[in-house]
Amino acid sequence: MKLSEKDTLATEISSSSSVQEEVKDNQKQILQLLGHIDSLQCSICMDFILNCRTAVCGHSFCHVCIEESLLRKKECPNCRKEIRKWGCQKSELIDQAVDLVIQSRSSQGDSAEATRWQERKDNFKTWLDKHNVKNVKAGQIIDCLDTEHIWCQATVELKI
Repeated sequence: MKLSEKDTLATEISSSSSVQEEVKDNQKQILQLLGHIDSLQCSICMDFILNCRTAVCGHSFCHVCIEESLLRKKECPNCRKEIRKWGCQKSELIDQAVDLVIQSRSSQGDSAEATRWQERKDNFKTWLDKHNVKNVKAGQIIDCLDTEHIWCQATVELKI
């Protein structure tokens, strides 16, 4: 190998390690910024958003929080704009951002936050299971939400 090839190789190795360090620094900065973003916090429960739902007005909430809120009033808890259940869309981006913040805090030694987050996820799964209709037979009358997100009684029909 010639001297100039060794110099070129050494330069490439040092530049790739500096690029890796720069990437790590950027990741740390991004995670620090995400930790300060208030939009990752549900304005109803004042905790990190779990299974995010974003209303037509742009405000984001935990799935459970907005579902329970819509049972009482059909409006956004922040701006009071009238909304319905179908106006709340799932937001994977916010879910991923919250997961990143939790992972970051966990890797920095905040294991209590990670434990509490896992408990919230488990409670959400339990809540979902309670709201799934099981063992329903044709002709049975059940309580349900209509298309206007209003509780009513409905008769189960068998459609083939």
